[in-house]
Amino acid sequence: MGLDVVEYFAPRGADVSIVEMMPVIGNGIDPVSKVDINTLMNKYNVKQMPNTALKEVRPDNFLVEVDGEQKELPFDYGFVCLGMKAEHPVLQQIREAFEEDDVEIMNIGDSVRARRIIEGTEEGRNILNTLEKRGYL
Repeated sequence: MGLDVVEYFAPRGADVSIVEMMPVIGNGIDPVSKVDINTLMNKYNVKQMPNTALKEVRPDNFLVEVDGEQKELPFDYGFVCLGMKAEHPVLQQIREAFEEDDVEIMNIGDSVRARRIIEGTEEGRNILNTLEKRGYL
């Protein structure tokens, strides 16, 4: 879902950064989609941060590590997209960390169950459309 978040927010004027632990953003997606998302990220100056590890989720920023250096990434809206491992153990830690706050934690995409990218893309767009209809975006 991470690239769907980029696809939704970047054209709407948001200052978007994408953090990826792997060396390549969008690894494993089809070539046409990869060209499309790279074109979009370049057009809207999306800050791309490959080889960057998410260390901590805070109420208004992410703590990340790149090249051994830790940095804070402030956000208005923060999305954690965990990839293709269903029910990743960090999900429960995130839920516990925010149980006292007014934060909604949702398990979506391949974190629920691994599947084809088209299904994940559709789910991501449906969630963003729901958030927009409810006035969150």
